[in-house]
Amino acid sequence: EAGKKERLKVVSLVKPQMRDLPQTTTQPATVHPYWRAEIHAKVSGYLKEMHVDIGQPVDLNTPLAVISVPEMLRAKESQDAEIKRLEAIEERREAEKELAVAQVKATDALKGQANARVKQADSQLIADLIERDRVKALVADMSVAKRLLTEAENRYRSSKAAKSAAEFGLISVESQIKVASQK
Repeated sequence: EAGKKERLKVVSLVKPQMRDLPQTTTQPATVHPYWRAEIHAKVSGYLKEMHVDIGQPVDLNTPLAVISVPEMLRAKESQDAEIKRLEAIEERREAEKELAVAQVKATDALKGQANARVKQADSQLIADLIERDRVKALVADMSVAKRLLTEAENRYRSSKAAKSAAEFGLISVESQIKVASQK
């Protein structure tokens, strides 16, 4: 029995517990992104600013980088200057057009005045002709002195000259209208 005691092993009792058993494994693998986008600049130039780094998530319409293109900037400045020059020419032409329209209106007004002067001179000429003929008849009857006839004749000649001057003034104004209309 002494030999049996030595062969017996002592077993200790343990209270069972509930716990997770870790299960891990190592496998060879490669990770690929779910979405991938190739981004290219629309123009070539120098990188001026970088707003995001490789692998950093971005939102829609978020600028990634700023590219500096000095040649395009100079070309744009040149085109802007040309646009301003052409706009100035357009404004000047518009002002010239308005001036020409104003000149045509002014010469039209002058034509109206010249026509009125011609009519006035014509009326005065008719009145002076009638007066001359009346005085001529009175001188023939010896009712008035002969010098009144001379005065009436002089007034008639003066009215004739005034009508001619008014007609030449009208011709001059019509010529000015043609010149103003051609501008």
